[in-house]
Amino acid sequence: MAAHHSLLTLQDALDGRLDAADRAALDAHLATCEACRRQSQALRWTRLRLAGASAGVDVPPTLDGELRRLLETATAPPVITPPPPPQPATKSWWSRLRG
Repeated sequence: MAAHHSLLTLQDALDGRLDAADRAALDAHLATCEACRRQSQALRWTRLRLAGASAGVDVPPTLDGELRRLLETATAPPVITPPPPPQPATKSWWSRLRG
């Protein structure tokens, strides 16, 4: 996903924080990118649901900046490599006796 249509850019578009040129570039991209279009629709749906759920809840004015800072500095979770497959067992003592 290019930088101009990252999740933060989609959220900025939803919040009306993009200038005309950036909004036009995003709209052109959304016309051709199914994945980003679905992500944008999901963000809109989530926003509508949260708007109804948060009626009457005071949100701290610094929350947006704090969340953006966390998203910009977030790193991917570490990749956990699976353990190596078990080694085949050696012959049992009974098999070794039988030859």
